[in-house]
Amino acid sequence: MPGFTVEKYEHEPIVLVTYLEAWNNQTDVMAATSAVLALLAAAEEPVFYIVDMTIEPKFKLDDLLTITSQLTRTSNALLKHPNMLEHLLVTRNAVMKLAAKGLSNDAFGGIRGRTFDTLDEALAYARGTS
Repeated sequence: MPGFTVEKYEHEPIVLVTYLEAWNNQTDVMAATSAVLALLAAAEEPVFYIVDMTIEPKFKLDDLLTITSQLTRTSNALLKHPNMLEHLLVTRNAVMKLAAKGLSNDAFGGIRGRTFDTLDEALAYARGTS
């Protein structure tokens, strides 16, 4: 069973990935990325990509750097997909917020993104800006 869920909100430009307690950095990163890329490719309009990390999965620094590189620097980099309006991260973890902010740096391609403490706040932002 995967450690995440992926859903495209019906009639809204929102794709949500929710990390579950069973999240595994080794197996779930690529599976979740593939699922989201498929949704983005099929999207009829650009969408907000929301990642709900409320459960605060454990990341080592090496994991974080590897994942960030995969999401921003590969040939099919998820966070640079043309159908992505903005990356919204839901977390209260200060390290994850700092990492998300770092994605806006030119070294990672200037990824547009924001962080929120709750999913409700992220959804309100996406719905108010779309």
